[in-house]
Amino acid sequence: LEQALGGGSVERAMAVIRYKSAKYTIERPLHMGAALAGAGPEIMAAYTGDGLPLGEAFQLRDDVLGVFGDPAETGKPAGDDLREGKPTPMLAVARQHATAEQRRGLDRVGAADLSAAEIGELQQIITDTGARARIEQDIAELTDTDGGFYSALDAESEHEEGKYYRWTREELDAWKDDPQWTEFATIYGLNAEPNFETEFFVPQ
Repeated sequence: LEQALGGGSVERAMAVIRYKSAKYTIERPLHMGAALAGAGPEIMAAYTGDGLPLGEAFQLRDDVLGVFGDPAETGKPAGDDLREGKPTPMLAVARQHATAEQRRGLDRVGAADLSAAEIGELQQIITDTGARARIEQDIAELTDTDGGFYSALDAESEHEEGKYYRWTREELDAWKDDPQWTEFATIYGLNAEPNFETEFFVPQ
């Protein structure tokens, strides 16, 4: 459906990744295995914390390879996703930052008869708009184990489920003496000397 609609915003493309790859392919299978083993909510939260960023990073890497990958390594033609017109976050970012001339080039995405030269031109546009670099940065953040994780908070919480949080040293130093810190650090494999950025999540 998303492809038929011609893609959309970066947020919409990321939502497709969240539910198609991160939840359906990674998080939910982990939850099913944990449920069969009788695991409690702490384990479920830990699997969400690992599964969502892993699933999103996996799909974003696949999107990069679908445009820039070496056919000898990926097993599919270079730029195949461009001929298919796959509505990826990388293309959404490229369209967001493209000039009028670059947008005219991007309008060719989805044409099954794209030539090798046109594929090269589109690859250059995606690079020049900063889209490839942005996705590489997103992948690096999603796979950074030094304090990043996804919250598994209730949908009614002040924080959106699945949002990526990082914490400041001051916040965690202030919280470190709380009895819940030991439990939380165990679940997420955190060190005793945290040095993260942004907000924190206290498990229920």
